[in-house]
Amino acid sequence: MSLTAGTRLGPYEIISHLGSGGMGEVYRARDTRLNREVAVKVLPPLFAQDPERLARLEQEARAAAALNAPGIVAVYDIGTDTSSGQPRLFVVMELLEGETLRARLDGGAMAPRKAAEYAAQIALALDAAHTRGIVHRDLKPDNLFLTSDGRIKVLDFGLAKVATGSNPSSMTTGVGATAAGTVLGTVGYMAPEQVRGEPADGRSDIFALGATLYEMLTGRRAFVRDSAVETMNAILKEDVPEITPETGAAIPGALQSILSRCLEKGPEDRFHSAHDLALALQAAGRGGATPSGAERAVVARSGPRLGLLVGIAGVTAGVAGVALAMARPSRTPAGPAVVSVRQLTELPGAELNPDVSPDGRQVIYASAASGNLDLYLLRAGGGHAIDLTPNSPTADSQGAFSPDGERIAFRSDRDGGGIFVMGATGESVRRVTTVGFDPRWSPDGKRLAYASEAVDDPYSRLVRSELWIADVESGETRKLWAGDGVQPAWSPSGTRIAFWASTRGQRDIWTIAVAGGAPRAVTADTATDWAPEWSPDGRWLYFVSDRAGSPNLWRVAIDQQSGAVLGDPEAVTNGTRSMGVARFARDGARMVMTAVDRTFELSLYDFDPAQPDRIGKPRSTIHSPSLGWCQPSATAEWLACTSRSGHEDIVLMRPDGSETRRLTDDAVRDRLPNWSPDDRTVAFMSARSGEWQLWSIAVDGSGLRQLTEFPAGVLWAVWSPDGRRMTTTGKDDLRFFDPARTTSAAEAEVVPAPPFTGVDTWSSDGRLLAGSLSDAGGEPIALMVWDAATKKLLRQIRMPLSRASARNASFVSGTHNLITQTPDGVTLADADTGQWRVILKSAMPLATRMSGDGRTLLIERPRLESDLWLMELK
Repeated sequence: MSLTAGTRLGPYEIISHLGSGGMGEVYRARDTRLNREVAVKVLPPLFAQDPERLARLEQEARAAAALNAPGIVAVYDIGTDTSSGQPRLFVVMELLEGETLRARLDGGAMAPRKAAEYAAQIALALDAAHTRGIVHRDLKPDNLFLTSDGRIKVLDFGLAKVATGSNPSSMTTGVGATAAGTVLGTVGYMAPEQVRGEPADGRSDIFALGATLYEMLTGRRAFVRDSAVETMNAILKEDVPEITPETGAAIPGALQSILSRCLEKGPEDRFHSAHDLALALQAAGRGGATPSGAERAVVARSGPRLGLLVGIAGVTAGVAGVALAMARPSRTPAGPAVVSVRQLTELPGAELNPDVSPDGRQVIYASAASGNLDLYLLRAGGGHAIDLTPNSPTADSQGAFSPDGERIAFRSDRDGGGIFVMGATGESVRRVTTVGFDPRWSPDGKRLAYASEAVDDPYSRLVRSELWIADVESGETRKLWAGDGVQPAWSPSGTRIAFWASTRGQRDIWTIAVAGGAPRAVTADTATDWAPEWSPDGRWLYFVSDRAGSPNLWRVAIDQQSGAVLGDPEAVTNGTRSMGVARFARDGARMVMTAVDRTFELSLYDFDPAQPDRIGKPRSTIHSPSLGWCQPSATAEWLACTSRSGHEDIVLMRPDGSETRRLTDDAVRDRLPNWSPDDRTVAFMSARSGEWQLWSIAVDGSGLRQLTEFPAGVLWAVWSPDGRRMTTTGKDDLRFFDPARTTSAAEAEVVPAPPFTGVDTWSSDGRLLAGSLSDAGGEPIALMVWDAATKKLLRQIRMPLSRASARNASFVSGTHNLITQTPDGVTLADADTGQWRVILKSAMPLATRMSGDGRTLLIERPRLESDLWLMELK
């Protein structure tokens, strides 16, 4: 019998029933002590009378609780409740948003690149378990969970066995010893040695992962027959068929080899460790990025469930696993009926900033496929895109069709940058403005609205942006809004413009009358909302929001004349991949949108301050789906990172990804951690007091306290080498304060500085401060060096910095050399002479940070994969 809402199990208050998971029932509950939501697995009362079942449950809790790894569900507590008169056993775990891999595979096979990526994450999670002597023994799609932010988690260690050591040959069971000949596991995923009742080790899990990978690639189970006996016989004697275009996607040869090796009958012939398997999968995934006709066939078969949409509004998902929850609030009304969803592109890299022609027949987007960011034109449903700006040596992006479909407005960096207009096939390019980003046409085609800041990532804003309107023919401009606003969208009536703004760490949707006046809020909550788009009839305002987990498309009823909101937001899509920009065709029946996978590649390099040009290969590299903006500790034993899954939190992670510690875990946004010189404290910016302020917390999670109380907020601060002072920047000044106490603006030492200055780093001898100078659009243009004693500006080092350089320079310990990045790669600048040179070439965007001892260089590369999809609405 299910527990009802309000039932208490110790400090845990039941909220709702989620379903069956493993040996018990799973509930959403609230931890009344820590005020957080958790998942609680409850066993029936009779299980308390069964010593073997009780031991099995306790083993599951101990095994999972010992694994503090990103890819394994976290276990918080185990307890017994007797309030009902009979003992009830329960395990408390983290609450996951998303769906099981089984539910995902019910929609068909995955593209090889995505299957390899997920399998690599699973292998890394297994490696974390195996190194601690724990074997899962029941790995299968039902025990793998795809979170709403694109990660995969291993669930249910109920059949895991705890080894006495990490050597697979010495492993024994932790609950007594499983008798010889006892078969544990799930038929179809068991390794041959498990079928025979022989001891299982980490290589048995590798076999199960191989069977799961086969299913991800083909949509069919590797070993399935009419009966369990026949299935087990197939596992012992038969090989799975090679994957061909007739049986599934045409996969790279490397991935086929990996699959075959995982499914070898003898454990000794498989990968010797899950770590080796993970490395092989990562390499195969990178090599398997090129799409093929067969891959497109898989996309067509799997339909809208592939990657982009787990479900569409109004369709409920099944409940399974440990802690499954819908990716939108249960009381959200159903959105519009989605007729079909079709993938338009599946190229390596990112297709960005799409727009659809008024007749819905053509799509434009930006891509760097040619080596330079260009605008491309693609017929909806066609397979060949035309480069509209092939001869431009600079970036062209953010294209928008005119209302009649005859012209395209776009942002270009050519001739100093600005907004340009050209014909719909790339002809007759001319400039409209010398500044601006994200142009959008007025309904009559005579004006363009634009913002003064570019937005690459809704979670990362550098400066306050203004909204402007330009006359397309004359180029005459008018400032519409001097406050913050980006990504404007003109209402169909031409009377209002929607935009989003950043206020005290929040990203909310607003509208403003074209005639001027105060903006009117559309959303005002903790969710990140961006990319507004009016429905062609003006009744709805669509936008992207992470309010239900991963970024998806939402809409809200609105009066386009007054901006009055007429209802609550409704979910339109509900998926595990992140949504980007979405744009309507004129009839409202078609919408083009981007589905985005954003990850972080974190590489640590050995660095010799005496020989900075000698940078070899990275000593370790991990790929994280959510942890970024990382800073290494003084000796690089830990990375302090920002978790960008859901609400932002501060997380410590080992450089090899083997262990994480969550320092903050709440609904407040915390970001950009920075180590104290003694590595005992982490400072970070947080919106927990309303405005962005600086806070700190000890590395053991204690001592959370506020460091600043500045009316205009604080975005970033750095420690002095002795730990006695910190420095941050205001609108046009530097501010020095004592981190040992909470400091008000009146108590800080204020020194004038040029506007748009960021202070990044303090030299280890305490003599110099350095940071970046940005232009009004947030683009860094110079490194700034100050005398830390006199607070006077010593020099500007003008150099071609990349956008990631803002608040990203690091002094090398024991020197006055600065590490930063230019478009050509990692760059070393001498703060004393102003000379600079590239020391590690890289064509990819990156961010650099040094450890406190100057011996480790962290290079963080954001990886962005995005594809275009066409959604048809009823």
